[in-house]
Amino acid sequence: MTSVIQDAIIIVLDEHGGELWGTEEFALTLCTSKTYLIKCARVVQANGQIQIIPPRRNGRGHRTGYKRNRNQPGQPRRMRR
Repeated sequence: MTSVIQDAIIIVLDEHGGELWGTEEFALTLCTSKTYLIKCARVVQANGQIQIIPPRRNGRGHRTGYKRNRNQPGQPRRMRR
């Protein structure tokens, strides 16, 4: 089940142009709980596929951002000579 949610996270971010703000809205889109979404999103972030942008300090009214990483995960950047 976890891999299904992880794949769905990538698909939903691609549908929304690579960015989505707000964990609650994201959880409602995927029909899952916020805690389970955060757990799966952290695994996807560890794989290098997304970036989680924390809200500003004193977080009331500020939303967490989820952004798609367009670089290939796990691939080092090419060094120019």
